[in-house]
Amino acid sequence: MAYYDSEGNEIQGLLTQEELDAKLEEERAALNAQFEAKNNETQQKIGELQAAQAAAQAAVDNAAAGGGGGDKEENLGALRAKLEETNAALQAERDANRLRFEAEESERVSNAILEVAGNNEEMAQKVRHHFTTTLSAVKATTPSEIKQKVENAFKLSATIETSPNPLDIARAGGSRGAAPVINQGQGKPMTAAAVEAGKMFGISDADRAKYGNDPRLAKK
Repeated sequence: MAYYDSEGNEIQGLLTQEELDAKLEEERAALNAQFEAKNNETQQKIGELQAAQAAAQAAVDNAAAGGGGGDKEENLGALRAKLEETNAALQAERDANRLRFEAEESERVSNAILEVAGNNEEMAQKVRHHFTTTLSAVKATTPSEIKQKVENAFKLSATIETSPNPLDIARAGGSRGAAPVINQGQGKPMTAAAVEAGKMFGISDADRAKYGNDPRLAKK
């Protein structure tokens, strides 16, 4: 099926939903592979530095105990300097790895939030809040884990509260079940998800302002 823009020109290169999903999955797989390769490379380098650190520490301990021959103090001083150098290199590698990981993680989280919230800044803030606070105990390090956690945070952000208000139940019971009259100013603000859903059914901002406190539409 051909698609045209507002000026009647045919739009070329459009992807079907299946093609788009396949392309996105391919990109995610490539990112996962890249992440794993970089992580393995870093862990290998840290492992090598840890082995060098252990060897340097063993040499220092041996020299301190009188082993190694030659001038004990000279040997011990040189070995300690080597140990300090190895310790500094190991710490530098760990710090660099942590900073790199934090930067990459921040970018992946931001991109994942943009994917689910689009240009809705309010929704994006809610998703980020649930991601960092509500779901703080959920581990998410790989791109796939981050994507899943963001999607769960989005579901929490888009959920519309449906539990009844106890005060309204009591007031309704006192009037034999008739809906209580809610004064202007007592209407509950609609969530971003409810507003977006309303737009799908043609409910405008003016409609919400005019009928938002109508008792028949009041959210219990």
